[in-house]
Amino acid sequence: MLQDGRLYKILTTNVVLLILKGITIQLLINDGGIFSQVQRSKEQTRIGELLDKFNVLEATVALEKLGKQQKFKMQEKSIIVLAFL
Repeated sequence: MLQDGRLYKILTTNVVLLILKGITIQLLINDGGIFSQVQRSKEQTRIGELLDKFNVLEATVALEKLGKQQKFKMQEKSIIVLAFL
């Protein structure tokens, strides 16, 4: 059989490893754990992507509206010029 000192070291090592495994599992699974943080990060990334798309669409609509206003003003000026000819 193993010497008492060696058996004690093996048991101590196993207990420490079990404690570390428990801590690791808690860090992974708990509400503030890595999996929860990953999920929140995914959600925040998706929200950011949607906000970016919305901002691009909003800018596009604003530019189209501005372009139509400029086109209308140019047509208005053309009509005035033609009226004087």
